[in-house]
Amino acid sequence: MKKLFSFLAIVIALTGFIIFTQTRTKPDRFQTSEVKRQDIKSTVSASGTLSGATTVNLHFQTSGKLFSLNVKAGDSVKKGQFLAGLDALDEISDLNKTQNTLRDKEAALRKVYDDIHLFQYGNGGFGNVGTGNETETQRATRTAAEVAKDNAFDEVKKAQKALGDKSLISPVSGIVLKSDFVPGQNVSSSDTIIQLADKDRVLFEAEIDEADISRVSLGQRVDVNLDAYGGRIFEGEVFGIIPQTRSTQTGAIIVPVKITLLNPPADFISGLTGQASIIIEEAKNALTLPIDAVGENSTVLVQTPRGSENEKVITGVKSDTEIEIKTGLNEGEKVLFSP
Repeated sequence: MKKLFSFLAIVIALTGFIIFTQTRTKPDRFQTSEVKRQDIKSTVSASGTLSGATTVNLHFQTSGKLFSLNVKAGDSVKKGQFLAGLDALDEISDLNKTQNTLRDKEAALRKVYDDIHLFQYGNGGFGNVGTGNETETQRATRTAAEVAKDNAFDEVKKAQKALGDKSLISPVSGIVLKSDFVPGQNVSSSDTIIQLADKDRVLFEAEIDEADISRVSLGQRVDVNLDAYGGRIFEGEVFGIIPQTRSTQTGAIIVPVKITLLNPPADFISGLTGQASIIIEEAKNALTLPIDAVGENSTVLVQTPRGSENEKVITGVKSDTEIEIKTGLNEGEKVLFSP
């Protein structure tokens, strides 16, 4: 009999232990979530890189020896800034000569005008220049002087252009990406002396998965998070959708989407990586629940003093984890759900 009681005691102890351990480790079947107000966004997210809207390759218009190079890679430049120049001693000399010739021709023309004026003085003076009151000799002399002056002016313009071709002037405000030559080197008109990234418009090119591209359209707002700036968000706008797919190294098919940054970083660096979240739709101060809390047919299990009751709701904007509740629930109500 003692053995029987001992056996029963062991069985009861083991049964109690099993029930206890199962009760302790078994999680609750339901979780509770409270309906709360918050801003909610539906987005399409993708990685990408920062760049200038355009890349500008600067060449000299003529060949020659590089005399000066005033910038290096990483420098910021302003539109209209002098960047580099070729040896231009001959062009400077030619310009001085043509300018001297122009001054001489202008003086000769003024002398002709003065002679006509003095000859016609008392009968209209300068008012007769170019009129029928001029003599044939006066007209011929004046015309020859005017042509000589115009030709001299044209020669000055040619000399100025020749001298200008010896200089590189920045056509945009931007960042120097490339500047590989050094003064003293001979360069040709085909050599890229300086490469600039346009800083007037900074773009972020996002790689959108082909499955999401139908949701993206021009003008949509974008939040861009650059890896180099931690959690700082840069506002942007969809500027262009490239009508050509590309394959990534992992084999994914993507569509490039260009995003204009509205508040780009002041210390712009081309090639920075980051994440873009294109805002498809959003709701401000909306009632929300976790997505898992809304079941099939848009029903939720509401916790009430009488127990739990099924309630039909109308939903709206959906983020990755939350969903907007348009009607059917009030702020502060509690909902049961199985995650």
